[in-house]
Amino acid sequence: MTVPEEGFPDLIKFLRSDENEYKRIYDTSAKIWDYTSTIIGNRDFWQVSERELRFLYTVTKIFRPGIVAETGVGPGSTSYAYLSALGEYGGKLLSFDLGKRYGNEEKEEKIGFLVPEEMKKNWELIIGDSRNTLEKNLSRYGRIGIFMHDSNHTHEHVKFELETAWKFMDKKFIMIVDNFDWTSAPQEFANEHGLSLFRVSDDMCFLLMSHDHM
Repeated sequence: MTVPEEGFPDLIKFLRSDENEYKRIYDTSAKIWDYTSTIIGNRDFWQVSERELRFLYTVTKIFRPGIVAETGVGPGSTSYAYLSALGEYGGKLLSFDLGKRYGNEEKEEKIGFLVPEEMKKNWELIIGDSRNTLEKNLSRYGRIGIFMHDSNHTHEHVKFELETAWKFMDKKFIMIVDNFDWTSAPQEFANEHGLSLFRVSDDMCFLLMSHDHM
C-alpha cells in the first residue's frame, strides 16, 4: 500500500476510516491506473502520476461526497478516477476546463477523452475560463465535498479558485491542489482559513480542516 507522504493519520481520522480499509480500497485502485495508462501509453498529456491518481480514487470512494468539482481536465484521467468512485453510489462530478489544447503531443485529443460514454450521466463538463464559469456553476449545486484545482497555476488564479470554491464547500470537505509548490497560494490559503496542508506525492497536496474541527 502507498499512503500519502504526509498527513496519513489526519486523513484516516477525517475519513473515519482505518488503515485496513484504506489499503483495501487502494489495492483496487490499480484498475484505474491500468485503464488510463493503457489508453495514454507513452504520450504526455500532463496527466497526474499513478500515486496521485490512485489517491484520488481511494479517498473519493471512502469519503463518498455527493459532489466533486475539479478544474483542469486534460485527458480526463482524474475525471475517470472520480467518476469510477462516484458512480458506485450516484455522486456527481463537475469538471471545468478552458477547452484549449493541452499536453506535449502533436496529435490533439478531445478534452476528457478517457471518460467512457457510460460514465457521462454523472458528469458535467463546463468549458470556459473558470473566472467566468466557476462560481455560477458551483452555486447551482450547493455543497461541494471535494474540490480539486489543476488549471492555471499562477498565484492569482490558484487563490481565486480556492477562495471561490471555499464559499460552496460542505461542512466536511477535502480540497486538493496539483502543482501546489509552483506558488505560495495554497499554503497562504490554508493559513488564512485554518486548514492543514499535506503532500500526497510529487507535487499534489490535500487540505483538511484542523484537528479542532474534524
